Amino acid sequence: MRRTVEKILRRYGGLITLRRGTGDTKIYGFMQHTGSLGWQNMEPVFSPLGEIPRGQYLLLVPVEPLLKRGDFIRRDDIWYVVRRSEKVWYQGEAIYCWCLCEEGGTLNHWGS
Repeated sequence: MRRTVEKILRRYGGLITLRRGTGDTKIYGFMQHTGSLGWQNMEPVFSPLGEIPRGQYLLLVPVEPLLKRGDFIRRDDIWYVVRRSEKVWYQGEAIYCWCLCEEGGTLNHWGS
């Protein structure tokens, strides 16, 4: 089943770049805006550098490489940060990874 899910993700999913200290890794997956109407998305939040985006996205990707909380991913030249990640199991086998991501994750480019 895991191979079947990976084939579907590779054939129909969008290209996603995972950035870690070891370099960039290309993976395929499905990403969808959650469209949350929760209170946290109704009020704008500001930092000293401006408004913080509040969009949340659901991401389905292969189990390997396993995405972790705090990982940065890029899709369509927009950066996202992984806030939660869980494996989805079927008959005792992890078949894909479910992630909740937040738009506007930034990489530290100070001094570069």
